[in-house]
Amino acid sequence: MRLRQLSAVLVLAAAVALVLFFASGGAALAAARPGPEQLQAVSPRPQFISPYPPVALVAALGLVAGAVWLTYAYVLYQVWRIATRP
Repeated sequence: MRLRQLSAVLVLAAAVALVLFFASGGAALAAARPGPEQLQAVSPRPQFISPYPPVALVAALGLVAGAVWLTYAYVLYQVWRIATRP
């Protein structure tokens, strides 16, 4: 029983991480990317400024958020088990 719960938890965490990863990128970011004129006001070397978050950061944040939601789901599951215990 525990192995089944663990696998369900891991699948849920992976799904949340993938959703967060793919939701953070896309065509909307490309359309909103500032040009060199706007970046020149921020830095004398605008070629080193990127409005896109690094892939590793997005993946790490996705894993952290997935772990938080996973913990929340596990606590709700435990509360449900206690409440429905005969």
